[in-house]
Amino acid sequence: MLSKVIKGLKKGGIIITSVPEITVQNIVAHGYLGGSIDLLELCELERSGKVMYELDQFPAVIYRMDEPRVVVLTFASGKIVCTGVREEKDLNVIVEKLLRELEEHGVIYRQ
Repeated sequence: MLSKVIKGLKKGGIIITSVPEITVQNIVAHGYLGGSIDLLELCELERSGKVMYELDQFPAVIYRMDEPRVVVLTFASGKIVCTGVREEKDLNVIVEKLLRELEEHGVIYRQ
């Protein structure tokens, strides 16, 4: 992937004298949980301050997970967007943890 970026920069006339050091700061991932989610019920059950939902502002629950420290946008359709992920291996942990919590609260409806 890095080689594609370097080729593109060179093609644009930018001179690259050495291989740049790359660090991952943020991975954004999206997915589908396999069912719809009752966002209003989820907000009623979750009083920890980790959940924010303002339907007139944004159509998803903003869920701040402590470990790993990420933000998951959870839509009523069952689609999610994870932001703040630093390592790809954490994505499975995040989705499993979110699914477990949704199932425990009984707010996910499989189709």
